[in-house]
Amino acid sequence: AQSLQTQTQPQVTQHHHPPQAGLQCYSCGSLLDPSVAACDKFDRSDGGQVQTCSAGEACLMYTWRQSQDEAATLRECFPTSVLLGSIATPLVPATHCHKRDITEEGDGSILACLCSSDLCNDDQ
Repeated sequence: AQSLQTQTQPQVTQHHHPPQAGLQCYSCGSLLDPSVAACDKFDRSDGGQVQTCSAGEACLMYTWRQSQDEAATLRECFPTSVLLGSIATPLVPATHCHKRDITEEGDGSILACLCSSDLCNDDQ
């Protein structure tokens, strides 16, 4: 029976790796789903702007410059299998949101973060 426990142990530990199903993210707008309404006003106190992610997703915050003076931000659960940024320096999930430039040109017109702790895709 001991050898059986040794064999099953690696499977048990795999469940502790982020991102896990059940991660809570702020959700307002969507990068991949055009049916989701644009995010006109983010409100962290609005329970309707929180979603529970599926396995293989992290929290995304994505800000892009619409014009010289205007930027828009969306937040959602986002599949980590989708590449954001360049192949050489892809955006990878961190525990907290560290926004960085993900444009090829490095002009700062798109800033994004992926993070894997509850409600980490806030303004911080």
